[in-house]
Amino acid sequence: MTDDERIQRLFDVEIINSLVNDYYQERAQNAIKLWKLYTLCLWIQESDVTISGRA
Repeated sequence: MTDDERIQRLFDVEIINSLVNDYYQERAQNAIKLWKLYTLCLWIQESDVTISGRA
């Protein structure tokens, strides 16, 4: 994946619009949680983190 593709995914217009709409509809906490989850998923995907069953 190129840097341009990463930037495009991180700043996807539909996601940003959704977050802004949530914020202005007094649901800022939900928007923040969504943003954190979204960036975490991108980080996991980009880092190729594998979850093992070992403790």
